[in-house]
Amino acid sequence: LDLSQLGDHRKKRAGALSGGMKRRLNIAAALLHDPRILIFDEPTTGVDPQSRNHIFETIRRLHAEGRTVVYTTHYMEEVEALCDHVAIMDHGKLVACDTLEALLSRATPTSARITLTDGDTLESLRARLPGADVQAEGQSLEQVFLELTGRGLRDAS
Repeated sequence: LDLSQLGDHRKKRAGALSGGMKRRLNIAAALLHDPRILIFDEPTTGVDPQSRNHIFETIRRLHAEGRTVVYTTHYMEEVEALCDHVAIMDHGKLVACDTLEALLSRATPTSARITLTDGDTLESLRARLPGADVQAEGQSLEQVFLELTGRGLRDAS
């Protein structure tokens, strides 16, 4: 109850709890037997921002304690915030599995950053652009996912 911050609601039935409270209760129940591996299947679907943040903090804490966390979601920004290794599935098949950093490096950059050094001006930079510090930006896991799986809708027929 302390971990899930549900102490004030300990006398309520699970059915009387909000969606976010139910998700936190699910996590607490999963931890009762002190597992080394935890599987979270879309744990933030339909929860309020505070509950989502609490779930993220809990997952980070569990990982920092040395537990293995398997996290499934359709929300790529959650994967970017929480995961260091990523597997991308498409139609039940594994299409990519690598570190988050390696997968992000596969995305086509959408912008670039140029850093001016002391004494540089826009004009001098234009004259020596090949020597400028240029780093790709704008890459996202969602972009990688769409590049690997396609952009077409997946409506069931």
